[in-house]
Amino acid sequence: MNSTQQSATAAGLSARPRSGKAREVLLVGIPLVWIVVALVHPQGGGDVYDELQDQVGLWLGVHFAQLVLSLGLAMIFWVLLAGRTGSAATVARLALPVWLVFFAAFDSVTGIASGLAVHHANGLDGPEQAGAASTAEYLVDNRFTADFSVVWFVQAAALLTVVIATALALRSAGASRGLFVAMLGGVLLVFHAGAIAAIGLVAIAAAVVLAFREGLMTDSLRSAALRDRTPA
Repeated sequence: MNSTQQSATAAGLSARPRSGKAREVLLVGIPLVWIVVALVHPQGGGDVYDELQDQVGLWLGVHFAQLVLSLGLAMIFWVLLAGRTGSAATVARLALPVWLVFFAAFDSVTGIASGLAVHHANGLDGPEQAGAASTAEYLVDNRFTADFSVVWFVQAAALLTVVIATALALRSAGASRGLFVAMLGGVLLVFHAGAIAAIGLVAIAAAVVLAFREGLMTDSLRSAALRDRTPA
């Protein structure tokens, strides 16, 4: 091996720990950011327009952020499942896109569309404002896309499936009991906002940290890479 090859090898070896640390920071950071979003998420309970007219900017920002963070969370589960075989891993992979699609529908209509209706109502007066406010109320409370609606139940069931199946897949791969329990705690994210959802996100972040510490994240990525390189 000449000096150029030795230098390239040394550079590659030194870069691996840095890239691994950067990956860990990114994957742990996603649920941590969502914790903040979950805690500042406005909590309703009364008339939608009265509750949101003075914080519609925050409402819209939270729901736009949730759309982006849901993609990041899906990436976390995909990486955790990379290279893993078995029924639990397969079920988790199948449920993951279902959750993404239905959560996006739920978040877009109940969150973003209702926020835009409130924003529009703020610029109106009289009956026109009442009409826009009524639209916002309907978008938040309807039985098709709102909380505890058909769309909500599908995304909730898909998320529960992803979290539980991922926990079982990791456990079968040798995960510790602590990692298994932490991942199961992620089911609390089904509430998507508030303190309970934040606890679920803390649990997911802890599970990711433990997966790195126990070598399960690295093993899954290595297994996936080897499988991709293996000729058919």
